[in-house]
Amino acid sequence: MHAGIILMPIVPSHQQEIRIAMMLDWMAIQSDYHNQLFRCHDLQYWLTQGNRLAGYSEADVRLALGQRA
Repeated sequence: MHAGIILMPIVPSHQQEIRIAMMLDWMAIQSDYHNQLFRCHDLQYWLTQGNRLAGYSEADVRLALGQRA
């Protein structure tokens, strides 16, 4: 058993920092994240469906999605 696995591309940037923070917060609201695989595009899809995480602005969401302000 493990606490979950995250797959993220390695691109050091502010965008990547926001994505990682959002991934961890998104995993925390999942009902059962143990033994799950989480990919960055899973979170991107969830966000593009209009879902939002508490504590993040729309500017943060746009940045995480790679959209311009």
